[in-house]
Amino acid sequence: GPGAGGGAWGAARGEVTVAQLVALTAPGEPPERRALAMQLLACSYEPEALLTALRLVDDPLPAVRAAARGDACRVLWDRAAARSPHADEIRALAERHRERLTVWLAETRRRNRALRNR
Repeated sequence: GPGAGGGAWGAARGEVTVAQLVALTAPGEPPERRALAMQLLACSYEPEALLTALRLVDDPLPAVRAAARGDACRVLWDRAAARSPHADEIRALAERHRERLTVWLAETRRRNRALRNR
């Protein structure tokens, strides 16, 4: 929602590319920057964003891991990803995490419901 982070979100959405956000999720980046980049990627719906999410589902940082797992669930219905240049790696990672994806999807839906009902 609005507040200190609101302006940063708007600015980042307009001025930062998916490729730049992917770079900002790298382990060497500051933790807050990595978490924000993963959250912004989860709003982008690009195949590169989905691939990054699938790669980061077990990240040591809880905020990165949570955003990545929520976005990784998109692999269950995202048809564009299946036709992208990243399709093979996306498919392989989705297969590796297949059983966990349904758990993460349930967790994400439960979290979203709780946020709406606050």
